[in-house]
Amino acid sequence: MNRRIALERSGSRRTTETRLKDDAMLRFYNPFAWLMLAAAISGCRSYQLRNDQDKMRQALLDLYTNQLMDNLVRAHNGLPFVQLDYTNMTGTVTQDASGSFNQDQTLANNRSAVAATVRNFTNVVRVGLSSSERMQLTITGSPVLNNNEVYNAYLEFLGKPERFVVTSEPPPPGAAHIVRCSTLGCCEGGKRYYWVPCEFRYDFLRLALVTTVQRGQPLSTPDFFENTITRVEDALEPKGYTILYLKKHIPNDRGKLTVTLGDEIYELGFEMWPQATKIKGEEFKRGTKIDRLLLEIPVDKKTGQVFRKQGQEDIPGRLMLPEFKKAIEGKNVRIDLTYFRPTLPTSEDLLQAIRHEVGLIRLEQVGR
Repeated sequence: MNRRIALERSGSRRTTETRLKDDAMLRFYNPFAWLMLAAAISGCRSYQLRNDQDKMRQALLDLYTNQLMDNLVRAHNGLPFVQLDYTNMTGTVTQDASGSFNQDQTLANNRSAVAATVRNFTNVVRVGLSSSERMQLTITGSPVLNNNEVYNAYLEFLGKPERFVVTSEPPPPGAAHIVRCSTLGCCEGGKRYYWVPCEFRYDFLRLALVTTVQRGQPLSTPDFFENTITRVEDALEPKGYTILYLKKHIPNDRGKLTVTLGDEIYELGFEMWPQATKIKGEEFKRGTKIDRLLLEIPVDKKTGQVFRKQGQEDIPGRLMLPEFKKAIEGKNVRIDLTYFRPTLPTSEDLLQAIRHEVGLIRLEQVGR
């Protein structure tokens, strides 16, 4: 009987010591667990901040891209538009984490009929975690009211209708660099598609830069005049000369005209319009704006073919003189003058060019 009691007491004591050790180990690991939790929250916060910065940058790019297209659409339809500068862009991420830890211990003594005492320890651990996250994005938009270059850049971009196309149907696959569908300029609930062809994507990029981060620079300042041949007719005097009518006026001067027909490049030299040859009773001196050129188209006397440029040499092209005159109508040409260079257009010049293009489009639509 005595031996059994001793064994039971000894066994109870071993159980008690083991449970006490486990409880001490649990209390030892509690601070370490909280440190691990804090490190995990800190790592998540830095990762979140990086992702939020990427989203903020993308949001700013979308704002400026949408603004470019909206302003082009409104200007094309003769509606007021305004450029906004987005500044003081800040993003804040606030993360809060809290936790609770409760531990209860109960002791129960059980006596058996043989006077053996068994002590039972019970540990109850309660752990609670909570977290919250708040994200804020603040952007300040200020209208640009004292910078003509910004608005002239839009007008100059629209001055060349091939760079901003308007259709009633979506553009063909792969043809548009960027497209916007809008009901502006439509009647009875219709809609139009405004898009920039892919070949003018760098012109669109240049517009974006000039209206935002590279202000003070014109959209383009070429060393030559871009123009279009609207009509070709034979001159009465002198014999053998041809008159090329231009869409836009240029200074009266001598120079060189370059045009590409098919895969052939033609360069035609011309002299200043003769001052003695009056137009509607008006004399044209050097530098006076004029809408036509007087030139002699070089032709191979043996074959009748118009000379074209190949490297530094002039060789006969594929086109005969009548074919050349017909093919050059409606073509865009480059005109290099000897003493004059293009000047920066004023807002009125740009608006006049847009009105002229709109008038031509309406004439074409009426002709159809």
